Amino acid sequence: MHARTIQASIVPGKVDEALALYRDEILPVLRTMPGYVSTTVMVDRDDHRALVSTVWDSQEAAEATGEGSEYLNRMLSHVRFVLVSRDIHHWDVPIADRATSAGE
Repeated sequence: MHARTIQASIVPGKVDEALALYRDEILPVLRTMPGYVSTTVMVDRDDHRALVSTVWDSQEAAEATGEGSEYLNRMLSHVRFVLVSRDIHHWDVPIADRATSAGE
């Protein structure tokens, strides 16, 4: 598996708006992308920062939606006005663990 992280500084006072845009505009599209596995969004409201991690089943799937791709450019257009800056990294994921509930 492979992951992409985007660390973003958010315009002060726009954290909730950025989260709503991600949830309502970006996440539904992500779910349709080939190779998509999961998303985790973390925020530090005091410092107006977010860390978004998306996991993909292959390096090719991660790269197809990465920096310079039509997908990423289109998705960033939804949130550009609430971002101060962003930093994107790609990662190999050699270990992934997920807790399961009883009965699974």
